[in-house]
Amino acid sequence: MLPPLQDLYRIAPEIVLCAFGMLVMFLAPIIPKARHGVLSAISLLGAAFALAATQFLAMYPGPAYSGLLRSDAFSLFVHLIVCGVGLPRDSGLGQLSQTRRSRRRGILRVNSAGHGRHGRDG
Repeated sequence: MLPPLQDLYRIAPEIVLCAFGMLVMFLAPIIPKARHGVLSAISLLGAAFALAATQFLAMYPGPAYSGLLRSDAFSLFVHLIVCGVGLPRDSGLGQLSQTRRSRRRGILRVNSAGHGRHGRDG
């Protein structure tokens, strides 16, 4: 049995984010690493659609799923913040995010090598 349509409207941003997240996870092993920018574009599109889906929260306020969750002005605010933060993050910001990722990988390699060395000595 399907829930009422108004209940689905109240979780529309979560449905959109989950759908696009599953799409990105499904495509990640298929797409070559050189073209992983496509995944960023897909996640940016998903965040934009989720932000647009928050209009359903404004149109249909009230309880959903027998009072399990409530759609009101504060939940609308939180959804706008969460989806809005994802937009600039997913836009990539060019080489800056790539540089941070490569630095982080280098730090992790050094740390893991250091831990391995200490493990053999002790």
